[in-house]
Parts: sequence; structure tokens; C-alpha cells
Amino acid sequence: MAIIDKIKNMILAFIGGSYDPLAFSYDLPDLIVDNYEDLSRYDPELAKKLDDTFPEICSEYERGQDPTAMVEKVRRAYERIFRQE
Repeated sequence: MAIIDKIKNMILAFIGGSYDPLAFSYDLPDLIVDNYEDLSRYDPELAKKLDDTFPEICSEYERGQDPTAMVEKVRRAYERIFRQE
């Protein structure tokens, strides 16, 4: 599904250092929330995992912080959620 690929690509860009941490902290939760209905039709369990995990991680980040901790949390969550597919 295209939205899942978009979410994965956004996360991988962030982990790889090519996505601004502040922008990511807003963009990813917005993408998940805005597309939640489509995600839940496709895979309700995945939609719930995404919504329960990434907005919370992103909300912890504040402008000017060292993003290292957020990058690590996002990486671990990505591996836990998407390696199960």
C-alpha cells in the first residue's frame, strides 16, 4: 500500500539523516493521523501500532535538542513494527 511505503520512506530518510528532526516530529504523526482510516482498512493492527508508537516518540522532541535519542527510538520502533511483516 502506497501510504505504508510513504511512512517507511519518511522514517528511513529520518534515520539516515536526510530529514530534519523538527519537521519529522510533526510530519510523521500528521501523516499517520491523516491516513489512519486508510491504514486501518488495510491493516488495523499495523495502524494501531503506528499510531500508538510514533506520535509519542515524536512528541518528546523539542527544537534544538540533540536528535540522537529520537533517531534511536524511531529506529528501534521501525524494526520492531516492520520486521514482523
